[in-house]
Amino acid sequence: MALVYEPGDALSFNKPFKTVTQDVLRLTNKNNSPVAFKVKTTAPKQYCVRPNAGRIEPGDAVEVQVVLQPMKEEPPVDFKCRDKFLVQSIQITPEMESMPMTELWAMVEREAKSSINEKKLRVRYTSDSMTSNATQPQSLAEDAEKSVTSTQPQQQKPAAPQRATHQSRTLPGPSPLARA
Repeated sequence: MALVYEPGDALSFNKPFKTVTQDVLRLTNKNNSPVAFKVKTTAPKQYCVRPNAGRIEPGDAVEVQVVLQPMKEEPPVDFKCRDKFLVQSIQITPEMESMPMTELWAMVEREAKSSINEKKLRVRYTSDSMTSNATQPQSLAEDAEKSVTSTQPQQQKPAAPQRATHQSRTLPGPSPLARA
């Protein structure tokens, strides 16, 4: 199956990590039939992935936004991120055409697990501002900023909801599952 991944081996997130940072994963379907995909991660509370599943028509591409949630502290300079992403994909056959995505994936995992294509992507933390994150869609930037306490005086948001949202974030660092 010809699904093209850009970037091909790793997602890169640039400093500063105390604010929202993101990378884009572009999936291009080079097949003559539609493809279903889903994106999994070893650290689901640290990343927001949109869309995390979907359908790509023949010759089309989908841009998956991967947003790293703000950290309370910058990681050490020599820190090596152990987070990973797994992109699973499968060609949609005529029998699968009318199935909802959740049913399609449940059926495939039950009956045709060997037909699932998988691509593993590592996560890199970088300090180079030219690597990625050049463009951040306004809607994702706004959503992510709501979860961060802002020090800008022009924003007149109530303090209580910000603290409650900020306190509900998980601690930064590698997922315990990433070590397994």
